[in-house]
Amino acid sequence: MNTILKNKLGGLEGEIKSFSEKLNQFKLQQGNMSQLESMITSEMEKLGFDEVKTDEVGNIIGIIKGYKSVDDIVLLSNIDLPVADDDSSPENKASIMFDDDKSGIVTSIFTGALLKRSLALLTGNLIVACITRSESCGFGVKQLFNQQLKKEKIKGVILCEPTDFNIHTGNKGQLEYEIVVHEANHNGNSHKYEQILDTKKNNLLNSLNSVSERLPMDNELGKPTLVVKNVCYKTNPYDNGNREIHIKVDRTFTPAENEDVILQNAKRLTKNIFNEDGTIEDTHIDENQITTSTGKTLKEVKDYKPWKMEGYHPFVVNSLEALQENDFNTSVGYWKKRITEGSFTNGELKIPTIGFGAGKQESTQGISFNDLLKSIYGKTLIIYRQIGVPTFGWDDGEI
Repeated sequence: MNTILKNKLGGLEGEIKSFSEKLNQFKLQQGNMSQLESMITSEMEKLGFDEVKTDEVGNIIGIIKGYKSVDDIVLLSNIDLPVADDDSSPENKASIMFDDDKSGIVTSIFTGALLKRSLALLTGNLIVACITRSESCGFGVKQLFNQQLKKEKIKGVILCEPTDFNIHTGNKGQLEYEIVVHEANHNGNSHKYEQILDTKKNNLLNSLNSVSERLPMDNELGKPTLVVKNVCYKTNPYDNGNREIHIKVDRTFTPAENEDVILQNAKRLTKNIFNEDGTIEDTHIDENQITTSTGKTLKEVKDYKPWKMEGYHPFVVNSLEALQENDFNTSVGYWKKRITEGSFTNGELKIPTIGFGAGKQESTQGISFNDLLKSIYGKTLIIYRQIGVPTFGWDDGEI
């Protein structure tokens, strides 16, 4: 079978190169997601996917059918959506993030095509999904598993994320919270009170920085982080026009930590600094309003669980063996700088989840064409090992 896969991959090279070039030339902006959707669904249909559809939040789903509806494998890639006014600069964040998504989109689609063209016998379906998301994982993957796949029997999930051709089995969690300090009674001396408020705000920022330096190291997932993303003043029209300080904090954390405890510590730190009458403190998980590519408006709380798959889990062991037996110098590791959909698929749903792909975890941009082919071949080996039917006599290696 492995000889057949290599030969069929060679026959796909022209189509892989052509689609990669089209995707690399595409700049995702507000309002043109439908063009990208058409490009991807058309490619899936041309490559012979048995079923191609999109859902109500813009996820693109292609299916290569096995002979039973059991032991399905889900292959996930990402489409990071631009946000309002994000396309004002050619170097905007969404453009950079979408560029980082492109190799995952290409390799996921052509992994399905390679299995289809090799006539591989699969016990279950291969579900190739390009997940829409905003600010890391979120609404897209939840919609996919809670709605589209809720009746499917999923054996495992493969994330098309950069792993430098290793198998990754976990990452830190992420929590975005906001500290709000309400200015109240200042006894008629507003100028003096504002000076005190500014001083205490700076003390709080210094204390948060100090907390960041003391966070405990995790030997596998790395050190947690605490970053102050934004500090601003707002006027509260319902409270005599008094000011509010809003401090937005981005916090990554490990399985040894707890979201509730993180928030409680932030509240306690704030109360200790703003400890005089005339201020009211509030600390809460930040809630973002997101508009999907289909125009659906959602409220998303940025709170993603840390996760770790056991290295001895059969899904991990079988995937590792499939690669190592085919000349991949592969080991098991973790993402230390990325938050992935594994936070939901394994962290919440407990579905076996691994990641495999070309590129360093900092970025998948600029990887070579040969690395794209290697990534496709590796994913195909993993999937065939997990749900493929051994077929006597397909090539010398199986006799």
